[in-house]
Amino acid sequence: MRGAVATGARRATPAPLLPFVSITVRTALWSVLLGIGLIAPFMIAASYSTPSEVVRLKMGAVPLHPLTFLFASGLLGPLLEEVVYRGFLQGILRRYAPLWVAVVVPSAVFAATHIVPAGWAYLNAFPMACLFSWLVLRSGSLVASLLCHCTFNLTAGLALTPIFHLAEKLLDRAPRAPFNPLFDLFPVWWTALSLVLIGSALIMIHRDTASRRAASHA
Repeated sequence: MRGAVATGARRATPAPLLPFVSITVRTALWSVLLGIGLIAPFMIAASYSTPSEVVRLKMGAVPLHPLTFLFASGLLGPLLEEVVYRGFLQGILRRYAPLWVAVVVPSAVFAATHIVPAGWAYLNAFPMACLFSWLVLRSGSLVASLLCHCTFNLTAGLALTPIFHLAEKLLDRAPRAPFNPLFDLFPVWWTALSLVLIGSALIMIHRDTASRRAASHA
């Protein structure tokens, strides 16, 4: 079976289109922590591009309509995207295409749906989508990617509220004023902590899913 996947042959067992199976509490917890850790790197990378008008409107709407954001961007949006991209599209491609195609194509489409309306600030949606696909492949469930995705969106919305002044730093900076996102957007210690959290989450999810697979084949 490993050889078949590596060479791109069809899977002997068709990949499920909606793998909503249970995951361990540890995988669920680390998926949530991974979503929190992704905020700083994502926003730092995105802030190197000038925010488009669409991005400005979204940032300005978060504190004005928090409940709408909570439902649309924090819950409904991630659910629909995970079902469509990591569920149906990735599941279908895994049946008839090499694994890398099943990951890259849905991730590219996911990124395009964010880049086209919002601009190149959302270019890093592609590696994030690949990470969501990895969560599905490692855990065998959409639950892990959904938890990570929802947590990321909700934490991003919280970070853009007036409490943290991130929206002001991103939108109100003068065109010629010196602004280095790596140091000016978040405290250095927070960025470093985020990277440690991401690395720890990836390692722990990998270990936990490996242990569960070994136990299921014992």
